[in-house]
Amino acid sequence: MCFVRGKKFNNDEATKTAIDTFSNSKPTEFFKRGIDHLVKRWQEIIEKGGNYIGD
Repeated sequence: MCFVRGKKFNNDEATKTAIDTFSNSKPTEFFKRGIDHLVKRWQEIIEKGGNYIGD
């Protein structure tokens, strides 16, 4: 997750708050696209017999 790049959190609660803020700032479509992309990637891995696939 690039949104945490360079950030430091003092405790678990600060980390959870940052993640909640990020999640709440994204539209539903953002998460749908990510899940759809995972399904396609998993299918590629299955088709290649579990071998690594590059980007």
